[in-house]
Amino acid sequence: MPYIQAGIDRIHYQAEGRLDAPPVLMVHGSCGSLGQWRQLCSLLANRFCIFRMDLPGMGDSSDMPITRAWNYEVDARAVAAMLDVVNQPVHFVGHSAGCVFSWPALASAPNRVRSLTLFEPVFFELIKNDPAYSFPKETAEGYVQLADAGDMEAAMAFFVDRWAGRDGTWSAMPEKVRVLMRKGSARLRHEWFSGIDAGFQPRDKATWQSELVDVPTLLVEGEATVPAVKLVCDRFAECRPGVSRLSVPGAGHMVPFTNAGDVIGAVEVHLASH
Repeated sequence: MPYIQAGIDRIHYQAEGRLDAPPVLMVHGSCGSLGQWRQLCSLLANRFCIFRMDLPGMGDSSDMPITRAWNYEVDARAVAAMLDVVNQPVHFVGHSAGCVFSWPALASAPNRVRSLTLFEPVFFELIKNDPAYSFPKETAEGYVQLADAGDMEAAMAFFVDRWAGRDGTWSAMPEKVRVLMRKGSARLRHEWFSGIDAGFQPRDKATWQSELVDVPTLLVEGEATVPAVKLVCDRFAECRPGVSRLSVPGAGHMVPFTNAGDVIGAVEVHLASH
């Protein structure tokens, strides 16, 4: 398995598909791993060179204990290191918080970004003055409280069940999936705490909302996703009138993994067009 070093973090990644084709960099969200892109990767591998990475503290990358304070710079450094590995402009494909975590690295090197495909990016700062902001705020506060009490299993159940909108979702998941997600549970405490403190934005508001505006962007959401995220997508599109949008019927927040077959057509057209 290939690894690279990003500061003190050892980053695991995989490269597959056509090595002579345009590169695609896929970045997962909170408590995820590169394995979550497996189906979408297989559908694109005949036309692109796919790079999938595990962010620090998740998947097969370095562990990140709860005693280590995570911040946005940790992931920005890891994504920047992956851009160096690819060494040519990439099509960026991100999910949820992975879009936020990657943003500083992408915005700092816009000439390295061919296009953006954003699956439900959680730029919650965009809805901070709306009642819907109570969803990320209460999720963050609840998770941090349980984590600080030392009950990480209850914290993960709280986190997953709220995103799924259904109690018992965490306990019903296969144990092998829960094992993978638990690895990211410690850094998730700091992600949520930073979110409350910094307003769930990757850089200061005036800066990040003006960044990468000229990069062709496809915004994908699940029709049945969390209302707060649906509103984030609406606000993001309002800020960037050139954004293309895709709403997937019946899909929730995990749309790139649960509905890969439903999104592949639009994603492939978007990547091939740019």
